[in-house]
Amino acid sequence: MTEERMKTIEENVDKVSTIIDAVVKSDRKDAIVKMLEDDTFGQLYFTAPASSREQYHYAWAGGLVSHSLNLYKNLRALNKTFDLGFNEESMFLVAMFHDIGKACSSDMKTPHYIPTEEDWKIKKGMLYEYGTTGVYMPTHVRSIFILQSFGIKLSDEEFQAIFLNDGMYLDGNKTFALKECSLALFTHMADRISLEQEKSE
Repeated sequence: MTEERMKTIEENVDKVSTIIDAVVKSDRKDAIVKMLEDDTFGQLYFTAPASSREQYHYAWAGGLVSHSLNLYKNLRALNKTFDLGFNEESMFLVAMFHDIGKACSSDMKTPHYIPTEEDWKIKKGMLYEYGTTGVYMPTHVRSIFILQSFGIKLSDEEFQAIFLNDGMYLDGNKTFALKECSLALFTHMADRISLEQEKSE
């Protein structure tokens, strides 16, 4: 891992800690802090990439949290622009943990992404392999599973926002079409905005 990536990871740890102190006011705060300070899981979360391929977005160590911070910034901007009245804690929670399932497998120990070692794959931009073990779960399901495993309870709107963060692009999400709550709809919008911004960097 390069010195630049290490610096980004350290800065992200500080940013997330500062935001937690500022916006998390419920009794979930202790559970969130415990999860992120867990020796195994905390390291997996803060060092995970946001994707596996160079042509996607933020396929580098620390990319997941950097992407999640971008989503949080964009969701807050949408909330302000359209006067949506979203709760600050809910925006933080769904933004920062919408893809937390990319940090690890359902065993909470194995990284979801493992750096590719084969040169021909790296040359094609395939920077990470899937290291998932244990029971198969789609990323959005594993995200909710991880939060529940650490005792972080979600409201129904937060649950739906995380579950539907990929919008209607997943076949399994189509039953929710035109039934999304506002938090779910705008979380997906903020995610798409963030993806486009990150691809252009």
